Amino acid sequence: MTPERKAYNSFKSFWDVKKLLNQKQYYLLDKAINQVMFFEKNIDDVSFSDSTLELLWASIKHSVKSSIDGYCYKNKINYKQLFCKDLPTPCLGGTVGASKGATAGATAGASQQEKEKEQEKEKEKGEYTPHAHAHAKKQPKPKNCEEVEKYCNERKNNINPQKFFDFYEAKGWMIGKNKIKDWRACVRTWEKSENKPRSGYIGATYQQTNFNKEDF
Repeated sequence: MTPERKAYNSFKSFWDVKKLLNQKQYYLLDKAINQVMFFEKNIDDVSFSDSTLELLWASIKHSVKSSIDGYCYKNKINYKQLFCKDLPTPCLGGTVGASKGATAGATAGASQQEKEKEQEKEKEKGEYTPHAHAHAKKQPKPKNCEEVEKYCNERKNNINPQKFFDFYEAKGWMIGKNKIKDWRACVRTWEKSENKPRSGYIGATYQQTNFNKEDF
């Protein structure tokens, strides 16, 4: 028996990605979200032939999962059993794994709120790029210079990727005595200095003096 869910709370992140889509893409993504939220389809079975939709679905899937986990915990629903016909245990009333799911859902929900607040701040500064945020995770250092170049191209800045990579590689990806937590944040900090006087350059080395807290 499929539970009758009559409504669900949406997230601003859903709207942020939907605004990027054409009419057909919007319909397909919205359909998938509703099918999952109303238990017509397993969240792990959602896939798209459109690579853009796949990317955007990955960026909001954890929010959808958080909503499902919370609803299942409140209504004592074992989500896995809804889509596993071979299990004899009833779909409703099962509490196995529900507590864990709710805890994970609450944690994911809190993380989502923090992420959205961070994105709002970046939007105000003109630094937010949805496609980059859809797949980017905080990393202390890039794999190679090509990864820096790719990110700089996404942000359409004028930073020299090789100079950036060599500068922090020589410093062991440290700022002072602190290890860098997110090298992409350092790129965004460099962007702010692009139009400043060249007094920040010493020979071929870029002398970075102003950093954000997010850099380390």
